[in-house]
Amino acid sequence: MKLLLCLLMVSAVFARTGKIAGTVVDENGEGIIGAAAMIVETKQGASVRNPDGSFVILGVAPGLYTLRVLSIGYKPQTFVAVQVNDDGTADDIYAVLEFAKIETSGCFPFRLREHVRLDECNRVRRLTRNELQRLPGW
Repeated sequence: MKLLLCLLMVSAVFARTGKIAGTVVDENGEGIIGAAAMIVETKQGASVRNPDGSFVILGVAPGLYTLRVLSIGYKPQTFVAVQVNDDGTADDIYAVLEFAKIETSGCFPFRLREHVRLDECNRVRRLTRNELQRLPGW
């Protein structure tokens, strides 16, 4: 039992993890709050919560990774070969996201439902089978 405890303590000392930190800004240099940075291989990630656009992904094992940075309304950006060193450090990432045009294929016409008449709230009305089938959820 003591041997197992000793091995766990030694492995915890040698199991080093690092972090990937960086900044996500738009074309004007302003931070993009809500942008996400994700390591593709491990699915670890972080979101930008500060107005300066900074993020930190903690608990990353040493190695080479692909980092994907994205936000709604912007083109995603991918960084290949992001190195987390054995001492836990990594190069700072500086991502400048470009605005993405959102295009639609046209208008979708729809019909609004009839409004409920307040003067008919306590009235009894009979519905036909066709009227019931036109109701949503039937």
